[in-house]
Amino acid sequence: MANTPTAVYALNKPAQGDTPWTTTMNNDWDSVDAELAKPRIIFTSPTVGATTTCDLSLGRVFVFTVSQATTLAFTNIPSASFACRIRLLITNGSAFLITWPAAVSWLAGIIPTFKASGVDEVELVTKDAGTTWYATLRNLRPGVIFQKVSLPTSSTSDVSLTSYVLPANSLSVNAQALRVTIACQAVTQQGTVHVQFGATNLVNNALTAGRQEFITILLARTGVATQISTAFGEDSAAGQLFVRATPAETLSGAVTLDFRGSVIAGGTFTYDSIQVEYLST
Repeated sequence: MANTPTAVYALNKPAQGDTPWTTTMNNDWDSVDAELAKPRIIFTSPTVGATTTCDLSLGRVFVFTVSQATTLAFTNIPSASFACRIRLLITNGSAFLITWPAAVSWLAGIIPTFKASGVDEVELVTKDAGTTWYATLRNLRPGVIFQKVSLPTSSTSDVSLTSYVLPANSLSVNAQALRVTIACQAVTQQGTVHVQFGATNLVNNALTAGRQEFITILLARTGVATQISTAFGEDSAAGQLFVRATPAETLSGAVTLDFRGSVIAGGTFTYDSIQVEYLST
């Protein structure tokens, strides 16, 4: 009997008597051929708990639903002699807090916004046994990275009501930008809305008693330590706001976006809502 090839990769299937074996491997070689051409990748579903462990000895694809706050961990990672690529299919990724290992470096420069209801796919690659994982949200999209509502103060001196720390290298390319949207109001007495990016004032504006104000701030990178910020808005009495600033914050380090305010005694200043969006380019 003559040797025959497999259908796709033409692996040689020795005829009986062509090797010292007493049986042929025809069926086995056909199975190998099929897997090379049409691979089926096994997946595992780790138990989601306070720690969710992805054990690489069990596979390279991990499928799970975020049902509580959890910290991800990776075990049995191949040695630094090899590159290793894994994928996570995460359902309801922002329904609860996911804490990522410090070794995870997001190639977009920022931890992405996951779906509260739906599936996201994250791909991670390491070449040093997990000392660094390079991560990508495969369905990466611009989105809200921070939001707060109903933040009042009756303080007569400028105080921080909330803040967001923009991770280092979040704006890694010139023209990448943040959009900050604010709705605020002063009740009974005059208040002040004050937003800082690092040491730079983006907005520091008096708000007349009984007025509401809606403000949009666009902050764009122009260099590793230079940005342009434009704030514009309008209050309920048709007063207009336009402020241009040129922050000089070093974006290779984390920068705090601080939402501050104050009010004259007897009044209340409130951030009704704050949203910070990452705008990719």
